[in-house]
Amino acid sequence: MLITGFEPFGGESVNPSSLAAVEAAQTLASKLPGVSV
Repeated sequence: MLITGFEPFGGESVNPSSLAAVEAAQTLASKLPGVSV
């Protein structure tokens, strides 16, 4: 999963919150049919 340029927490490219969000997004995506992570 590429989230290039997507910064949901206001512009910090890497921080614990954004990393957790990526983990959550990957977990959610893995549970959805037809979504490749």
